[in-house]
Amino acid sequence: MDIIKQAFKELQEYDENMISNIIPISLDERMQYRNSTCVYELELSILGKLSVLTIGFPFSFPRKLPLIFDKSRRFPNIPHIETDRLICYTLTDSIIIDERFPGAVLLQSLQK
Repeated sequence: MDIIKQAFKELQEYDENMISNIIPISLDERMQYRNSTCVYELELSILGKLSVLTIGFPFSFPRKLPLIFDKSRRFPNIPHIETDRLICYTLTDSIIIDERFPGAVLLQSLQK
């Protein structure tokens, strides 16, 4: 099973109902998401409001955290958003990632 599908499947098993819709983004558009191997738009509830985040999965996911973008500009007041709308949600130089559970890696990234 492909690692991204496994991550989404595990997310369902954790019974996390935060994601209401998963929309794949075409391969042609992935260049604008820092060359992610797979890109999805996720419709999810954040602080009780329906929001859309774009998730880019790097080639080395889950060893490397997913990239989270606010392309819909729903969160203008977050201080660490780069010009391409990448949300800097954590420092990665001092964390330990358990690669055996890609769904948990995705869930914890979204929760941050």
